Amino acid sequence: MGNGYGSSRELAAEVKDEQRLIRTADGSEAVSSSTVTVPLESAVSPGALVTVWAGTSAERESSVIAVAREENPPPLPSHLILSLK
Repeated sequence: MGNGYGSSRELAAEVKDEQRLIRTADGSEAVSSSTVTVPLESAVSPGALVTVWAGTSAERESSVIAVAREENPPPLPSHLILSLK
């Protein structure tokens, strides 16, 4: 939140490149190009800048347009689902 981005950090993540229509926090519709799943404690917010496929020819940066929280009882992991622009 604010005029810039915080320090960069590396997170373990699952990335799925797929276009889908999502609803953002303000209720508008947007097209998401990728879905990234990260650990729940990652605390990623809408507007964050995310780099996917780092170090490959498919590397790109995109901003988070929506965040969903999925909490599961053990032994299943809980995580955040980030929808990227």
